[in-house]
Amino acid sequence: MLHLARPALQYNSGPAAQAQPDGCHWLEGFTTQNWTFVDNLVVGANYGPAKSLGDVWLSNCVPQYVNGVPSANGGYVEVDTPMHFNITITGNRFVQNQNESAVSLFAVGGATVANNTVTYAPGTRPAADFECVGCTGTEAAGNNCGGGACVIVGF
Repeated sequence: MLHLARPALQYNSGPAAQAQPDGCHWLEGFTTQNWTFVDNLVVGANYGPAKSLGDVWLSNCVPQYVNGVPSANGGYVEVDTPMHFNITITGNRFVQNQNESAVSLFAVGGATVANNTVTYAPGTRPAADFECVGCTGTEAAGNNCGGGACVIVGF
């Protein structure tokens, strides 16, 4: 369980918050349950070598098997098979100067992404402000992006 509330997360070279069970390379980490990211200020994340798909990023890496042995060549679970559960991302402010999503989720069962505000540096705007790939039971509502509607994919 993680509950992260009210800090200012500024200029992280990668995501401001991340959970990525890795079954492909380092073989470390585990799935996430009851994860809350609320009332945070995220400024200028995801600009360096650790850059990911979102300022808040929950993903996974599942190996392919060759002759019954896991190989290092794997990929994200992108079907409706949740690996992370009960995720809440609400009331945050994202100030972006890159073209990544504010929130990028893979294989989540039960997520609420609500009442977040995203602002952009001039000339930046991602393809999706909030994306959820292979997710079930999710909702995104009441978010404001660039002073207007958000581009929401997969919720």
